Amino acid sequence: MLRIITIIVIAVLIGLFIKTYAVDRIYIVSGSMEPTLKVKDEFWVNKIIYLIRVPRRGELVVFKSPMEEIYEVKRIIGLAGD
Repeated sequence: MLRIITIIVIAVLIGLFIKTYAVDRIYIVSGSMEPTLKVKDEFWVNKIIYLIRVPRRGELVVFKSPMEEIYEVKRIIGLAGD
C-alpha cells in the first residue's frame, strides 16, 4: 500500500513540475487572434523552447499581461532590427 501511495505522490509531483516549468494548456478567451485562433480554441504551450533558441517570425507567444494579470496570445510579426 505504501508503495502505491509513493508512486501516486511522485507522479503528481512530476506532473506539477511539468505543468509549471515545461508545458501548459492555454484557452483562447477573446477574438483578438481571429481568424487564426477562435474563441474557446485551446493549445499547448512549450515553456522552455526559448531557453534553447530565439523566437522566430510567425510563431505564437504567450505572456502574462502586466495590466490585467491574464495571459495574452500574440503572433510575432517583427524582430529586433526590422
